[in-house]
Parts: sequence; structure tokens; C-alpha cells
Amino acid sequence: MLDVFPLVAASFALVLLLVLSVVFASTLKKCPPNQAMIVSGASSASEGLSYRVILGGSAVVLPLIQQVHYLGLDVRTVQIKTEAPLISADGVPLQIELSAQIKVKSDVESVARAAELMLGKSPQEVNQLLAAQVLSKLRTLVEGISAEQFRNSFDVYADTLSEDLTRKFGVECLLMSLDRVS
Repeated sequence: MLDVFPLVAASFALVLLLVLSVVFASTLKKCPPNQAMIVSGASSASEGLSYRVILGGSAVVLPLIQQVHYLGLDVRTVQIKTEAPLISADGVPLQIELSAQIKVKSDVESVARAAELMLGKSPQEVNQLLAAQVLSKLRTLVEGISAEQFRNSFDVYADTLSEDLTRKFGVECLLMSLDRVS
């Protein structure tokens, strides 16, 4: 008579291994290189944050306990146009149009800052938020210098605008071009 116990035990172990593999595979979330993965929920904290930031790679996410959000690291174009003229220090009204190529910086601190401000917003809302910040900073800059200084030294002021965006939003400005000043 054949002893079926070893056969049943092996079958049970195989089924158990298969079930555990499926469960593990369903908890493993992958993060593509052009996105950051934000894992929030119980036991997600890292580096003083209440969530984990994963840049590329993968992470185990516990269903029902943790939640995954993705934040794009792609370059976005933001168009900024003054509705009303900005008045320079020498009293010259300036209508300004500029374009900026902006992306979230690829480090944990910057992604965390950007996630807190941008997650859950549409791309249009994010662009409006960034444009409003650039316009606010631009207004302050223009009010403190002459129109001629602004026209001749825009690159210097573009760096100042970019540093402000990095500090406040966790984004970097790859290119900022002055399209029109009148």
C-alpha cells in the first residue's frame, strides 16, 4: 500500500508556497524611474516623515494598512504671463511673458516637499501653483530693480526665481526663458 502522507504534505507545501508567492507579489509595488512612490500609513515613517519616499526600485506595501501615491518627476512647461503690468523701481510698467521647464528634484527631501504641496492636484493645478509662485517672486524682483537691469540681467534673476522654487516646492527649474517684455 502506498503511503500518501508524503505526497499530501508535498502538495500542501507547494500550494502554500504558491499562495505566499501570490500574496507577496500583490504587496510588492514597483516605482518607475520617472516617478517617485510615496507610501503612507502605519509603519511607513522614514527620515522624520510620516511616509516613505521611494525613488525607483520597489517596496512592500501592506494592503488595507498602507497606501501608495505616485508623483511624476517628468519635466513640465509652465507659462507665466503678467495680467497687469509690473512696475519697476524706475517706474516703467513691464508686461512679462516667460516659460519655465520645471521638474521635481530627484532627492528624498525635495520629493517630500513636492508631495506635500502637489499630491492630489491635477497637472493644471500644479502648473497654476508654480506659476503663481514665480509671478509673486517676479513681482518682488521687478519692483526692486530698473527695467533696463531686468532686461539685461534676466539670467541672474532667473537663478533667483529657480532657487526660490527649489526651496519652497522641491522643484528645479531646468530652463527659464524670457519670451516677451514690453
